[in-house]
Amino acid sequence: MNKDKIIKIFTDIVAKKKMTPNRVELREKGVTQDMYRHHFGTIDKLKDACRLADPKTFENLLDEQIFTPKKFKQLKGDVARYKKFVITTAVTGMPVHTKFYKNLKTYCKKNNALLLILPTSDPGTKGWELDGLLANESIVFDDLALNSNLFLSAFKTSAKQTNPLTGIKRIGQRERSMIIASPKQFLEYVATANDKYSHALMTTGAITIPGYRSTERYMSQRTAYIAEFDHKIGAVLVEIKDDKYFQFRQVQAEYGSGRLIDLGQSYSVTGETDERPEAIVLGDIHVNHTDPVVMKATDELLKDLKPKRVFLHDVMEGESVNHHIEHQLITKAKRTMTLEQELISVKEYLENMKDKHPSVEEWVIVRSNHDDFLDRYLQSGAYVEDSVNSKISHKMALAKLESSCMAMQVGLDLVGLNTAKITFLKISDSYKISGIECGVHGHMGLNGSKSGTNASMEIGYGAGVFGHSHTAGILRDVYRVGTSTKLRMGYNHGASNWTHTHCIIYKNGSRQLINIIKGKYK
Repeated sequence: MNKDKIIKIFTDIVAKKKMTPNRVELREKGVTQDMYRHHFGTIDKLKDACRLADPKTFENLLDEQIFTPKKFKQLKGDVARYKKFVITTAVTGMPVHTKFYKNLKTYCKKNNALLLILPTSDPGTKGWELDGLLANESIVFDDLALNSNLFLSAFKTSAKQTNPLTGIKRIGQRERSMIIASPKQFLEYVATANDKYSHALMTTGAITIPGYRSTERYMSQRTAYIAEFDHKIGAVLVEIKDDKYFQFRQVQAEYGSGRLIDLGQSYSVTGETDERPEAIVLGDIHVNHTDPVVMKATDELLKDLKPKRVFLHDVMEGESVNHHIEHQLITKAKRTMTLEQELISVKEYLENMKDKHPSVEEWVIVRSNHDDFLDRYLQSGAYVEDSVNSKISHKMALAKLESSCMAMQVGLDLVGLNTAKITFLKISDSYKISGIECGVHGHMGLNGSKSGTNASMEIGYGAGVFGHSHTAGILRDVYRVGTSTKLRMGYNHGASNWTHTHCIIYKNGSRQLINIIKGKYK
């Protein structure tokens, strides 16, 4: 095959695909590796020859040539005009999910937001080009600050990296919150000693379709399979409040349609519609220790979105029967809450929530470690010598002999809780919403161990939303909510990464972590 024919085939593919063809695509058109090597030496030199022959076709090719100081200056000028951003990742050499892209553009138009694209590469493939559909979009190829506490990092990560946040916590500790390019969605908070809010490290998800297994390299097949499994079509939405504060939350594309849902609104090219959440999982409650500012914002969230179900973790603090302070005599002396008073407080909290949010069809109490303080108290017989709580605890012990319910449920029955719409889960119960496990608190790891890390939750349950740690996070399909308490509880001294965070679950399985910052959830 002569040079002109090879150039025409190559250029025709670029015109259609808006990216340089790979060896497989050339071979399908009859151009072998030996052919183009004979005439041009390398595929890069073939590309240069085609660019000279037909420069117009290559005008919108997104390769390294777009990385210029002039382009970056223009980008910073564009960013300065916006307060809302949609941030996603494009993997080089992979096609854009066109429906998701159009829906993101619809979202941007309706919310006056700017779409920002972070590029990343698969080391198993050659070349550095983005889908030409993104030619008119804002490509971020250098560190870009959105305010004094948040920046988009040009930190180079592989599209296949198992955990793209590995090794950068110490950077996030002294820097600011960071958004990093990756076709996976991760979130970690870094404990900070002097800041009120800890620094968030996150990745975005992708606007491109996975194609890692197209590699011809045998040793890349394993990592390609894992990368394709973890690939998430999605983005991070950011709202800048002022130079210091910002809000962010995740979105994922619905399979096939590319539809995205944000705060109960579904966005697609066909129109915007209401999307009632299947559930909202609240950050750990700890009645009598909740932050009133957080609870006010939580009430607004529930009223605005009207979820079908609400999941509650660590409803009872258990301070009146806390075995952790058994030998802390001064701390025990400072307690002002009896067991009966604490049970009444929990009852009033639950009934008040039901009254304020009648549209919620079910309130699900997830068996949690603080709720279990009461079971431990009764099982140990500690109540026999506890004169302050003697009357109510003896009644509970008798009732527990004839009941398989958790002790807290027995106690709430004794103080007259109206259990309509309330479901109490047992320790090994499962409650799944759209395939997502919501019935596990997260304080127990595998085989009953005490280490309920995100990694062990992923192995044991797969996709799930858990509580317990008081720190929000995302490890692939494992989500963790934060707390509804004050950020300082007397036992989390020193550097802390606690967050006020809830989780929304929609019918199609997409999820959003919702942070409450300065009394606002958005």
